[in-house]
Amino acid sequence: MSNPSSTRYDVIIIGGGPAGATAALQSARLGLSVLLLEKATHPRFHIGESMLPQLYDVFRQLGLIETMWKLPHVDKLGAEFIMGNGGKPAIFEFKSGLIPGEIIFNIERSLLDETLFEQAKLAGATVRQDTTVDEVLRLSDGDVAIRAGDEIVEGKYILDCSGQQTMLGKHLKTRKNFTEPELQKVAYFAHFDHVDRLPGKMDGYPSIVMCKEGWFWIIGLNETRTSIGFVTRP
Repeated sequence: MSNPSSTRYDVIIIGGGPAGATAALQSARLGLSVLLLEKATHPRFHIGESMLPQLYDVFRQLGLIETMWKLPHVDKLGAEFIMGNGGKPAIFEFKSGLIPGEIIFNIERSLLDETLFEQAKLAGATVRQDTTVDEVLRLSDGDVAIRAGDEIVEGKYILDCSGQQTMLGKHLKTRKNFTEPELQKVAYFAHFDHVDRLPGKMDGYPSIVMCKEGWFWIIGLNETRTSIGFVTRP
């Protein structure tokens, strides 16, 4: 077996989703050497397709408003909630909310995540896909190291953006599973084409429908595609 090779960066980021890609983009723009590691290959499916208006300011700060709005999407100006079968919809508009922000979008995460990942690369970050972090070797202030396959990567800092994988939480043995029965949920979801949706500017309003067994979401993603899911107890 060959000895692992070693490289060094200012920042090592585990996870190439929106959080990891944004962190890599900003760090690279600050002149830091950055390694962004993603275990999957973009574009890849991911749930979480309906955004909130606060994200608009993030895109603005990143200088990505035009880039993002060129992607296939549906403008989102609010949402509707329905309590049970036959219930009267309650409509909420962002412009009437307590938090500033009137518009954002619904979008397929495969497009959003891939675009942010590519922007991090364009900013100068070293990006690697289909790369799994196998082990955290060192984790101290200003001195970290991981192993990915046959390569050891060293750095000053490490950011865990691995989401539910909680790479550092596992390493530090601080990960805790929720045991409360009311938090034990499963979700079933899929994409469908040519689903009837709300008319006009409400086309981008997610429809959230409550029922005894759980709740549904219906989210328009572009002109033809709709995300539909159901959250319930296992």
